[in-house]
Parts: sequence; C-alpha cells; structure tokens
Amino acid sequence: MAYAEAGIKVREADKLAVKGKRHRVEAFEVIGLKDPLQDRGKIPQKFHDEFHAVVDQIKIPADIMLPIEAMDGSVGHSKTVAVLSYAMAQALGLPEKEKQALLLAGYFADIGKEVVPHSILNRGGSLTSSELDLIKLHTGEGVRVIKKMGYENEALLQMVAHSHECFNGTGYPKGLKGDAIPIGSRIIHVADTYDALTSKRPYRDAWERHAALDQIDRGVGKGIFDPKVVQILHKFMD
Repeated sequence: MAYAEAGIKVREADKLAVKGKRHRVEAFEVIGLKDPLQDRGKIPQKFHDEFHAVVDQIKIPADIMLPIEAMDGSVGHSKTVAVLSYAMAQALGLPEKEKQALLLAGYFADIGKEVVPHSILNRGGSLTSSELDLIKLHTGEGVRVIKKMGYENEALLQMVAHSHECFNGTGYPKGLKGDAIPIGSRIIHVADTYDALTSKRPYRDAWERHAALDQIDRGVGKGIFDPKVVQILHKFMD
C-alpha cells in the first residue's frame, strides 16, 4: 500500500497478528480510487471540465491495470495518459476512429511492465544496461498481452509497440525516427512523460506542472519529443 497510497483511498483497519511476525501489522481496506484528473497541480480545471467525460469511454475494468500501477506507485497513470492522449489527438484533428484507438493505447501502454522486476521499477537511481534491456521488453510484452485479451486493431497495437520511440531515432524498440513513428505513439510518449513527472513516486516527489513542461521542452531541444505534440500539451497545461 505504501507505493500506491497516492492514488488509492484507504480506511485503516485493526492491527492484525500475522504468523511469523513479531509485531502486529496494520491492515487497510481499499474503499475507492482517487480520480487523477482531480489533481489541480497536474490538470488545470479547464482541461478537466472539457475532457473528464472521456474517462467514461474507457470500458475496461480498473483491476486490469491497477496491479501493475500499484507496483511502482503510479495508480491512475493509465487513465491520465489515455485522456491526455485523446485530448491531444483531438487538438491535432485526428479522426474519431484513431482517437478511440489512441484512448485504448494510452490506457494499455504500460500493461507490459508486469515482466519488469519491482525493484527496477521503483529505483530512483541509474540502471545498468541489462536492467534497461529488461525495461525495454515491456512494449513488446504489452502488445502480446493486448492481443491475448482479444484486441486486434493494428493501429492500437502499433501505438503501444512504439510508445517509447524518440523523435530523433534514439528510442526503442525499433529506433524509428520522425514521421516514421506512428502519431499515436508520439502523443503517448509526451502524455506518459508529463504524467510521470507530475506524479509522486516512491523515490521522489511530484514535479510542479510548469517545471515538468520545461523539462519536456528540454526534451524537444534534444530531439526526444515531437515539437508539434508538445506545443499542444502547452496549450492545455499552461
């Protein structure tokens, strides 16, 4: 619960005796999930008012992503990325069919993280090359899991597969560059980074919204993000 408490409403229960434990341990009852779009440090009121109803279009049980998000304290991340991605797609004039695919792709983008050890997901410091290789497996694993769930929309699968490609070609898994990266993947990359920076993690506090935008701007300067997508993010968050 310590990692997930920022996104979960809990009620403290009695201290319980657990076999093998010298002291009683505190137990908590989950009574609901906090709405990540209600965080005004991250999501301005105007954006919330315009796009909050989009959440209702995500017809997927919360418990599919909750166990994965609870591992690294990112409860609510998938919902926020999905709505941000949908909003940016709308601002860019993408057709409704593509927006709906992107809504799902944003929601499922991290589903493959179940193959990454918790100790790596929760580490604040630098990772070894072998640990980075493990993290890079999650996009392909995500596609495999989504297919197993019965989703066959190729646009959706490609968005998830390439959601960590960088605009300058230094990303993974294929090192795609520029417009060769699906526009949905470029959008998810920006939305994912923004929410990650502005969310509390076990190893750091949440960044202030404008500090996160400045960091993403630096990423544009390094060629990591699509400038036109980041421009739309600024439109919503400034």
